[in-house]
Amino acid sequence: MSLLSRRDWTYLLSLLVPFVLYDLVLKGSLVVSWPKHLGFAESLGLMRSDLLFSMGYTLLWLSLFAVARKGLWRRVVTILFHAATILVALLATTAYQYFKVTGSTLDISFILISL
Repeated sequence: MSLLSRRDWTYLLSLLVPFVLYDLVLKGSLVVSWPKHLGFAESLGLMRSDLLFSMGYTLLWLSLFAVARKGLWRRVVTILFHAATILVALLATTAYQYFKVTGSTLDISFILISL
């Protein structure tokens, strides 16, 4: 008995791989644009949090899809998966643009003040 069916693997990876690549490309472009020349190890160190988040995010959704195989729970997990991925992608894009404009990181206090 496999963890997920071939169809589920295809579905999840076709959505997660572009999402993870998008997130890592945004972070990589910030690392490359630094005025100080960084080596590969230093660049990877700066991208470590994004790599770990992407791995955790992928494992979360793989496990949720493995648990919710059919019926109502599968639909709920699918809707939450799409909504969460869109929200995280929007936040990553917003944080990237905020950093490019201001030079500082986007934190929760600024978001709360803005709301």
